[in-house]
Amino acid sequence: AYVQGIELSILANIARNLNVGADVTFNQGKYENNRNDWEKTPYAEISRNISRFPASTGNLKIEYTPATWTFTLTGAYEGKMYIDYMKDDEEPIKIKETSPFMTFNGRVSKSFNHIFNVYAGANNIFGYIQDEKHLDNAAFIYAPLYGTLCYAGISINISH
Repeated sequence: AYVQGIELSILANIARNLNVGADVTFNQGKYENNRNDWEKTPYAEISRNISRFPASTGNLKIEYTPATWTFTLTGAYEGKMYIDYMKDDEEPIKIKETSPFMTFNGRVSKSFNHIFNVYAGANNIFGYIQDEKHLDNAAFIYAPLYGTLCYAGISINISH
């Protein structure tokens, strides 16, 4: 097998209290030969692609921090990849080529005297879920299975 890629990254403080960052990675990973377990299937040729290895990935972060507040928006991009589906030697078996997708998360926090922090946020804001689910095979999970998840909490900074 071989794996190669290139990553580009940028981080900038574009205004007072406003930071923006982004990165993108382009990957290639293949086995030298078709994998034996897929040899007599229609997926023999694409079995050379390393499973769960996206062709590209990317991240975005925008953070604004006026005074004791912090507002953060992040995004994560996953390019197409190949996912194996097998279940205890039963049919059907297949290799799925996924579509690219992007998820976004948001968070707001407020600091009180640098000791207490109160925060709330949401993961997967737009509720993206993978288009095909096989909950009997954890290796087939390549994207969120459920929609938006909201959370809130309090943290305490302890220093000595």
